[in-house]
Amino acid sequence: GCLCVCVWGGGVLVGRAPTRTSPRMPTTRMERTAEVERLQEHGCSVLCLDCPEGMLFGIDYAAFTIGPRFMGVKLVPPGLHYVYTSGSGEDVGVSRTGFFLYMRPQEVAVFRWDPSVEELVRPDNLDEEARYADGVRGFDFDQHLGPYPLDLSSQWSELTRYATAQLVAKIEPVGKVVRSKRAEYDAISAAKMASQEAAEEEAKANLTEQEGDGTTGEDEDATMIAAANTQEGEQEQEQQQQQQQ
Repeated sequence: GCLCVCVWGGGVLVGRAPTRTSPRMPTTRMERTAEVERLQEHGCSVLCLDCPEGMLFGIDYAAFTIGPRFMGVKLVPPGLHYVYTSGSGEDVGVSRTGFFLYMRPQEVAVFRWDPSVEELVRPDNLDEEARYADGVRGFDFDQHLGPYPLDLSSQWSELTRYATAQLVAKIEPVGKVVRSKRAEYDAISAAKMASQEAAEEEAKANLTEQEGDGTTGEDEDATMIAAANTQEGEQEQEQQQQQQQ
């Protein structure tokens, strides 16, 4: 099986390949190898702010049920990666969302968990994003960042060796977020509901405006009927006068 355990500062998450399920296992610290030392200098990081304990976080071939101290992943090899999340660690793909990241050496990607849509989103403030990235490079968040599962790195590299940033840009969705069918359905339903609510509010506003003018739909109908009757009466009188002549 492809079980990977990532630990720091007493252990805050256990990871597993996304297509398999495994119980939590005893944790061990990552060995300091030549690859780890290289990535400490040239590797990338993914900082995730405000993530709730127990949510699912995945990157490439590894998925994690996160603990209370989780704030992202460090020692990420430069290149193409796929990050995916769900509001529950028990998720089996029903409401999962994800996105591609093409990372350059020493790059830091900053995200924040949005509970309203249960997705990772970029910060609105670019200055704030830059400050967080500088904090990661200065090791301010190091004890809250789990190491990338390097034992699965070669498999992911083999899978994506022909996937360039240009190719991903051509095939990824316009919004750059890949959603499961249920998550996509929920997003569409929310949009339809918002549109329906807006239409109802507009209809109420029009009705209020008519009442303010002292007219209603029934009043307008009665006025049109009375005008038609008057016109018919005038035509009958003209016909009678012509016959008498």
